[in-house]
Amino acid sequence: MNKYLIGPKGRTYSRTITFNGRKFFEHKQKYYSDIVFWDNSNIKESGCAVLALVNVLSGYVPNIEVEEVANIMKYGTFSRIKETLKYYGYKSEIVYKNDSNDLYNKVLKHLNDGKVLIALVSSKNVVPFKFSINNHFIGIIGIEDNKPIILNSEDSSSDCTLDELIDKYMNGENNGFIFIEV
Repeated sequence: MNKYLIGPKGRTYSRTITFNGRKFFEHKQKYYSDIVFWDNSNIKESGCAVLALVNVLSGYVPNIEVEEVANIMKYGTFSRIKETLKYYGYKSEIVYKNDSNDLYNKVLKHLNDGKVLIALVSSKNVVPFKFSINNHFIGIIGIEDNKPIILNSEDSSSDCTLDELIDKYMNGENNGFIFIEV
């Protein structure tokens, strides 16, 4: 039996997910070509970090606005996400895959404690393709049957186990997680 409930889509999000008594919105990049982000680009082209953050915070910050977060964040990097989390009053820790011997258990404990994560993944040289060819930020709001409950701002598939996510889709040297204290 699922612990979470998938809800209807809206104008700028593909679905809602109610999990642990919180309602999260999965915003999609394709709806945000008009919001400038990362110098001369926009959220549609370069905004996965903004939407990963908005998606996970949507369960905690009422009426969080994508454009407001984009204006605060300015760039989609681990350090800018961490600074933006601090702006909203949340502590976080960045853990790169290559710097952690026990990443799987650390992630599992964090999620089982009811906390959320942002992950930087890549589908480069991976079959089947998921997420994005290059680096791509996704939100993770929980876990069920070893499958992370992923909020993905792209339309690509995001169904995988936690083992696959870490072993297969964190294949770049800067891939890892932002552990968020909520």
